[in-house]
Amino acid sequence: MKLTKRLLRKIIKEELEAVTLEASSTEEAFSLETAGDYVWERPRRSSAKDLLRDAGRYVKKHVDTFWDPERGAFLRPLPRGYYDSNNGNIALVMLYGDDPKEPKYRPLVNYADIRQKEYEGPLNYEAVTSKIMKMLKAAGFQEAGLPVPMSSQNLKSMYGIDTVG
Repeated sequence: MKLTKRLLRKIIKEELEAVTLEASSTEEAFSLETAGDYVWERPRRSSAKDLLRDAGRYVKKHVDTFWDPERGAFLRPLPRGYYDSNNGNIALVMLYGDDPKEPKYRPLVNYADIRQKEYEGPLNYEAVTSKIMKMLKAAGFQEAGLPVPMSSQNLKSMYGIDTVG
């Protein structure tokens, strides 16, 4: 089976939906109807490594600070993931899995230049970025100091670098 851009986006949307099913229905959160509308992609391998490394540090800090071994539970629940933004680009690391002390990680990015080209809704660029950030926060994601990569197109246009990894 050939992995096309459309198929990859469908897979990512399904992954987002699987993780976001846990969100409270009363929150204006990262909803199923809108999650796939904002062009989420898997980051380049090198960027994903950096995102996973930093998210792992935040998880470790949270576990060390809020895990109560006597109760076998967190004093404050682990966030659903971590996000950060820079120049309109958004990096997101979703946490999932059965073991709250050792979650699995799913890194995604939302590049401003790609979102601007492909978003067909009524909002302008800044409003879309702001809405995504509000949705992430409402869904239980925590803003963190993650490295936020640029898209391959922006790297190429700014520095003449063509990235693969």
